[in-house]
Amino acid sequence: MFQRLLDHWLPLPESDMLLDDSRALPPSELSRIRLDRAGLIELINQNGGRAAGLDISRCDLSGTDLSKMDLSGLVCFGFDEETQIRYSTDFTDARFADTSLVRAVLIGVQFTHASFWQANLTEASCDGARFINTSFSKTNLYKADLYAADFSGASLRECDLRGANLRLARFSTAVMTNSQIGEQLIQERADTYKKYYQRWYTKHLDQKYVNRHMNKRLLEAADIYMNLRNAYASHGRYRDASKAYLKERRLRHRSHSFRHMRQHYSEETNRYRGSSLRRIMFYLRHLRSWVVYGLYDLSSGYGERPSYVLNWSVIIVGMFTVVFKQVGGIENATTWLDYFNYSLASFSTIGFETLHPTTPLAQTLTSVESLLGISVLALFMFTLGNRINRG
Repeated sequence: MFQRLLDHWLPLPESDMLLDDSRALPPSELSRIRLDRAGLIELINQNGGRAAGLDISRCDLSGTDLSKMDLSGLVCFGFDEETQIRYSTDFTDARFADTSLVRAVLIGVQFTHASFWQANLTEASCDGARFINTSFSKTNLYKADLYAADFSGASLRECDLRGANLRLARFSTAVMTNSQIGEQLIQERADTYKKYYQRWYTKHLDQKYVNRHMNKRLLEAADIYMNLRNAYASHGRYRDASKAYLKERRLRHRSHSFRHMRQHYSEETNRYRGSSLRRIMFYLRHLRSWVVYGLYDLSSGYGERPSYVLNWSVIIVGMFTVVFKQVGGIENATTWLDYFNYSLASFSTIGFETLHPTTPLAQTLTSVESLLGISVLALFMFTLGNRINRG
């Protein structure tokens, strides 16, 4: 999964540094290499004066102040990709204030309690990194690869997360006040998600794996929004949680459409091979889900938009006003205002003594509007109560 071509970023210069020589040692002997700021600067100087391509895997920089350093292109793995043996790479309590880590490779590294104040991690690869209780205030994570990263308890205030891959990232109890996610996740657009794989993964990644994720991209995006919603709600950010919930439900709705159902629920179609009846039932079941979810969205925004319900109330009252005017049968109603008052009274089940139906058709229409009124008013109270309860 984490196979990369490092020369996609910057080539690793040939040198006789200690860290390169240590690759020949068996994993059991690679316990930990203690490194401080001065030692890292010395290695950078040996690497031609830049951190790009410098591999400091297995190093212990815990508690080190690396603020205002240019570590762009730095390479650091938290485990051996072939043997899956975890290194002792450790940046616990390290400080990266105003540090540049652009296009750095920080896969599976430990950053617990570290500080990234105003750091720049644009297009950094942080797959599986552990950022538990880490501070990212005002950090730039634009287009960073945060696949399966752990942000439990982290502070992501005013972070730029636009274009980042948040797939399987854990945000439980993370503070995300004023963080920028962007209008869309990369999984929401097929061309954007395809460019992501072209940018990060090359020949080492099986095309079947890419296709599987491309086919499931809407459900992946829905899961990301679900995690974000839980993170927002845990810190009382109910407005943001509501937006994330709405996006999650709309993405699941899209996944049931005729265009996407076969891709996102391919495991069901594989079970139905050779059975025409079961395949037809598959399409009907997902078509029903698509219609039902669509009605939920149109009627109340999945219980998050009371204004939708009010809009429907105005439409229903106005529509029945026109219908009653055309069919007649309302005693003492002569003007548009009379018919509007009668329609509004029927919708709210109040009724007027001076205005009442006199024909069977008008009576039927009155009953229908009353039923719609009761349903819409109940939906409005539920939606409004839902919003009030959340904040």
